[in-house]
Amino acid sequence: MGNPFIVEAALAWGGSIEPSDKPIVYRFANKVPLIYDEGNDVVRKIVDEIDWSQYKVKFPAPLAIVVHICSTKIPYASAGKEAIAEVPEIESEVRNAVREVARKLRLYITRKEKEQELLMKYAIFSMYAEEVVNSLSYVTKADIEELRSSITALIKARLKIEKFEDLINNNNKVENTNEDNKEETQ
Repeated sequence: MGNPFIVEAALAWGGSIEPSDKPIVYRFANKVPLIYDEGNDVVRKIVDEIDWSQYKVKFPAPLAIVVHICSTKIPYASAGKEAIAEVPEIESEVRNAVREVARKLRLYITRKEKEQELLMKYAIFSMYAEEVVNSLSYVTKADIEELRSSITALIKARLKIEKFEDLINNNNKVENTNEDNKEETQ
């Protein structure tokens, strides 16, 4: 129609967001929140069409999406200005914006899964390390403290961990940040 527009999207994951069966959608048009008639809005339609399993989101999930459309002439669905009409250009740009932030969420979730996997491996190896140290010390009559430090160094080298305490503190910082800030945006 010749009217320029801007689509902005943001995503919030975790914190105090209550897990729900579908993403919570916050819609804005020219910085004004669109509170009513969410079911007829193009943003809700697009968010519901997205296959969230591609982005490693398993529902119920603590996920909120914010979409802001800015234009000199926003195509509303009705005279009440409660929902944005399904204009193909706007629909396409909203879909692209939501997918872009969802890809960043997938990277975040993947990184957190890898950190959890690394912590589990370290816990399992550490659990058996003490038994190995005791057995080796009994068989070889070597110093138990020397064996313990060697096994710990071997575990850290195999898992590529320089300082395990940093990994634990980093994981705790993220969890505490989620609790303190109540939401993390991507």
